[in-house]
Amino acid sequence: MCPSGHKTSVDVVTWNARSLFCADRGVMHRKIILLQQNLKNKDIYCIQETKGSWAMVDRHMRLIKRTHWVLSNFSDKSINAGGVIVLVSKKSVPLEGCITQSVIIPGRVSRVLIQGVGCKQIVFNIHNIDLNLPLVVAAMRAELLDCSVDA
Repeated sequence: MCPSGHKTSVDVVTWNARSLFCADRGVMHRKIILLQQNLKNKDIYCIQETKGSWAMVDRHMRLIKRTHWVLSNFSDKSINAGGVIVLVSKKSVPLEGCITQSVIIPGRVSRVLIQGVGCKQIVFNIHNIDLNLPLVVAAMRAELLDCSVDA
């Protein structure tokens, strides 16, 4: 990945966790363990339908936070609605200052910009329920226009 300068490709994974932070602690624990196992050698990991809060991230993702930057976007309405998280490998992007998250739709759509010297990677994490589609399309078009100017 550009910011660290040692990779020529980016591994991006997406997962609809179907309630990562669910009420059943056993199920939640198994999902967190599965996530930890699947994070190995991945640069960017996008999770949808987390149904959580920053407090839950702090409590249940302590080990993940050692190896990945955690960028969360939770719903303003309820912890039981949506929620998206983007995990960025600290090995691939060692400086947190290279990463910027923009909330496009609370709990539904995030834009994550990873910027290095002369390069950038943009990732949209979208949970496609209750979307204001014109807003999402406009955000993506703006990125495409900006990228075409960079070329």
